[in-house]
Amino acid sequence: MDSGPRSAVDPGMTTAECHCGRSKAISLALFAISNGETVALGFWPAPYLVEAPLYAAVLVALLLGFLLGEFAAWLAAGRWRREARRRARRIASLEAELLATQAQLAPAAQLALPTTPPSTGIAARPAS
Repeated sequence: MDSGPRSAVDPGMTTAECHCGRSKAISLALFAISNGETVALGFWPAPYLVEAPLYAAVLVALLLGFLLGEFAAWLAAGRWRREARRRARRIASLEAELLATQAQLAPAAQLALPTTPPSTGIAARPAS
């Protein structure tokens, strides 16, 4: 399934993905240029004040929010990862049990082979 023309910059990306990435980068650059004023950030209850550009404060806050959200999602998915590991172990044990059973049945099946050829189900015509 082809999702569109490929980018010359990165063959793994479509042209639309490349343009989307570029527009995000341009938007971030314009945001940083437009919001270069210095702001004082206080970290309550500590008596510290840090002066930083407004764009840096906003982008760091967004990054921290994203990372906290990803961490919360990772924790929430732990139950499903644990269940997937349990099922993978169960499948592996069942496959091993199946192979052992097939190995036991193979010699018995060879001994029980009929000595006459199998019937084709077609009746022979009587001789005239």
